[in-house]
Amino acid sequence: NLISVNQLPAMNDQRVLFLDVGPASTEIDVIHGSKLAFSRAANVGVPFVGGELVSDDSRVSSKAELSDMQLTEQAETEAVEDLLLEVTRTLQAFRAAESDPTIDQIVIAGGTGLEPALVDAMDERFGLPVTLFDPTLSLGVEEREASRLRAFASTLGLAWGLAKSGALQLDFLNPKRPPEKHASLKRRVRLLGLAAAMVLVAVVGWVVNVRMSLSRELAELQSANRALNKELLAYYRVDNKIQAAEAWERASRMCVQLDHMLHFTQAMVLPGRQMIVTDYRWSEPSATHTLTLACGSSEVAQQFVDKLNSLEIDGRHPYRVSLGTWRQTETVDPRFKGRVDVRVQVV
Repeated sequence: NLISVNQLPAMNDQRVLFLDVGPASTEIDVIHGSKLAFSRAANVGVPFVGGELVSDDSRVSSKAELSDMQLTEQAETEAVEDLLLEVTRTLQAFRAAESDPTIDQIVIAGGTGLEPALVDAMDERFGLPVTLFDPTLSLGVEEREASRLRAFASTLGLAWGLAKSGALQLDFLNPKRPPEKHASLKRRVRLLGLAAAMVLVAVVGWVVNVRMSLSRELAELQSANRALNKELLAYYRVDNKIQAAEAWERASRMCVQLDHMLHFTQAMVLPGRQMIVTDYRWSEPSATHTLTLACGSSEVAQQFVDKLNSLEIDGRHPYRVSLGTWRQTETVDPRFKGRVDVRVQVV
């Protein structure tokens, strides 16, 4: 209860009269800061008052056990009077033992349902500020939970005490022996060291596992890379052969073209005097040579066509030659009277 009161706002420098009301016994404490100045228990039977406090999680009893405890207003009034009497006795005993018995604040806890009525009675009797125990602000929960939490002052104090270093140090084998100074801190340091060692072992294990996993992946990637290198080398070999074949084909076509040019030259009629080639085009898809001739007459061009058509190599005619339309035009050389296109298709 001492720790629970100290968790409330602005209570550290107050002398607080604290009541924890139970159905059969009420604890009455005088608390000054972190010191329990006075404490006594009063055996007062408190009737259960129905209301929103009724729930199966009540610390005083279950709903089923308390269903027959709904009492009259007279019994409630008598219980309040009995508690006021016990508080008065407590204050008298406290004042007899203390040189400065001033009380600054009264705080009432409990889950019997009688607490709100006791607040009014205490305020009227003693004329001191009286409040209900409300830990919602310290716990960070909604205010509507205050009525439920009011019954758990000692439990909350135990929890807060365990959470606070050194607040509840006790040697159960030697309860009268004072606790060793900083024993809780030493124990926490040992636990933290053990936890750090466990974390370190876990981290090292994880690192080793990751390293082994990465090593396996690296080995698999290296194996796959070697296979790809082999495929790449095979591809380069094939590509080199393809390029060599293409180069050979280009050279072969060049040789064949040179053969065609030789045949065309041999079939020309008085080249340079009666005819010249002013333009040449080659169409590979149709395997056709197109020669534009400047001639002295159309008969000269016809003779050229006849020579190529009559050419025979290895028992076959390699060309199919046709003469285009004669165009009478002026040329730079007056010996040439016109132009004509000759199409030579390779058979």
